[in-house]
Amino acid sequence: MRYGVAQCAAQLYGAKLFNEAEGLPQPQYYGAATTGEVWRFLQLKQNELILDTHRYSIFNLSELLGVLQFIVTDN
Repeated sequence: MRYGVAQCAAQLYGAKLFNEAEGLPQPQYYGAATTGEVWRFLQLKQNELILDTHRYSIFNLSELLGVLQFIVTDN
C-alpha cells in the first residue's frame, strides 16, 4: 500500500502540472490507493498533500462510498 500512496501522490502532482500548463488549474486534486480491499485517499490542494489516515474497507461499503460521493460532489 505504501508504494501505491507514493505513486498516487506523484500522479496528483503530475495532473496539477499538466492542468496548469494547459491553462486549466484546479483548486484541488483527489486520488486513491487501494489493495482492492483497503482504500487510502489523498488530496493535493495547492502544494500541500493531505493523506487521510483512515483506511477504508470494502467491508464497510457505505463509508467507502460516502468518501467517493464527497469527492465527486466536491469537484
